[in-house]
Amino acid sequence: GDDTGRGYIICYLGKFDASMSCVLDGQSLDTTMGLTPLEGLVMNTRCGDLDPGIITYLYRELGKSSQEIDDMLNTQCGLLALSNNVSSDMLTLQSLAKKKNPQARLARTVYVERIRKYLGSYLVKLHGKCDALIFTAHLGMYDADLRYDVCHGLDSLGIQLDDALNNAPLTDFTDIATTFSKTRIIVCASDEEAYIARQAAVVSGIFEREAELAKQAKIQANKLALLHRRNAQITNDLDDTQSIHFDLKLPALGRAVYIDGVGSTWREEVGLLFQILPHAPRLGYFRPFADDDDRKMRAMR
Repeated sequence: GDDTGRGYIICYLGKFDASMSCVLDGQSLDTTMGLTPLEGLVMNTRCGDLDPGIITYLYRELGKSSQEIDDMLNTQCGLLALSNNVSSDMLTLQSLAKKKNPQARLARTVYVERIRKYLGSYLVKLHGKCDALIFTAHLGMYDADLRYDVCHGLDSLGIQLDDALNNAPLTDFTDIATTFSKTRIIVCASDEEAYIARQAAVVSGIFEREAELAKQAKIQANKLALLHRRNAQITNDLDDTQSIHFDLKLPALGRAVYIDGVGSTWREEVGLLFQILPHAPRLGYFRPFADDDDRKMRAMR
């Protein structure tokens, strides 16, 4: 549809990765990711926003190499580190948090607060006018408690979650906001692989080539249909013993043109033979043969 003047905040909360983006008029204003996915939200094993001084501390005080620091920030931080290596899976941490596990509760709290921090920032970028807050990807779709924690207490900002809708079974696209919410709260499935593939196809020109191939196939199909119509007309005229000639240009198909079961009746085969015969000299010679079963004909160069 027309996105003119419409603002959206999208929360991509995946099973392994997470990011947010602020969109206005169909164009991204900002995203939580930077040069790498490390910046922004806390993820399973990625740290998210980090004081750059930590990197120099790890290098200077703990003697970590650049590769060791890179591995640590990408594979040993995030939910895994915050939960003291209990788990990097948010749904597992959710279950443990309900059982009062302190490490799981800490990891979940930091994860939610980082989302709410960017949510507030993006509301400012949109001058307070957000048409829809969108939750997508694995956690966005299946973690109702997470959606509640993110939206809780934001009524004054126009974000009002309907608890009943939030906890009800969801389809691939569901509005879970209250009737009076200024901002719609949408839960929808994501298919980033297909979108990336479509964008790559557009850039590489695959669609244009496929369209050209389809166009050429349609032209060939039309030519074949015309040929069959000519055959039918010839067979009808054969009954009147009229002399008929078509200026048929035979395509070069290797060293031979092979005709096998061209039509459903012998009249159509005779009609096609009648067209080929005038061109026999140019083909070199023409040698028909037949059997009792399927009457095959071959025009040899």
